[in-house]
Amino acid sequence: MTDTIGQVGRDDSLKELAPKLVHEARNILNAMRAQLALLKKKVASNAQGIERHTATLDRLIVDLDSLFHSFLTYARPNRSTLQPVDVCQIASEVLDFVSLDLQQSRVEVVQDISPDVPPVRADRDRLRSVLLNLVLNAKQAMPDGGRLTVRIRPACDEGVLVEVQDTGQGMKKEIQEKIFEPFFSTKPGGTGLGLAIVRQAVDEMGGRIEVQSEEGRGTIFRLWLPVAGQVMTQAAEQPANR
Repeated sequence: MTDTIGQVGRDDSLKELAPKLVHEARNILNAMRAQLALLKKKVASNAQGIERHTATLDRLIVDLDSLFHSFLTYARPNRSTLQPVDVCQIASEVLDFVSLDLQQSRVEVVQDISPDVPPVRADRDRLRSVLLNLVLNAKQAMPDGGRLTVRIRPACDEGVLVEVQDTGQGMKKEIQEKIFEPFFSTKPGGTGLGLAIVRQAVDEMGGRIEVQSEEGRGTIFRLWLPVAGQVMTQAAEQPANR
């Protein structure tokens, strides 16, 4: 009975989300079409500036990939396959994937990765989605550029700690309290699914996530993941390091 009720709730949520998804996808696709039209004119006249348009297209493709990936992750039944995963390698792959987007957005990337990070127990695809969401969220918090820092290190009995820090706008306390709720978004036209999916995935992998932010000084997302072959203890409350 509980499963039936849960499925009904999920179906209702999907019906509520569908128009938002279609609207957002069409906006991205229309922007891509406009860039292609400009690119065709540039090619036809042998003018300069083609690289700028292709970079914009690349950024839009990243956004569209993230949007549809988030929707599918939310809509499909949970099928996490937990196994030993190299979180450092996945973080590097994600940063490589969005490197052009970050460069065009004037975001400097700093990788602070410990050399002795053990494999974590996680679902590779879902962990990639988590890190991609956090990186893109950090980029969007820095519309005028800034610094994105990704830190990964062992955290003793708390498993492995991953931090994604930006130097962006920061958030008010009341927003921080709602940031992981489904359909909550401060972005015009946003679906409010990205960070909800992040928390859902982290919970399913036996980890924990929290946010620390201050207006005008940026945001840090802290993610604890269990080490492969071990059960992670509950992480203690972390002191503010601001």
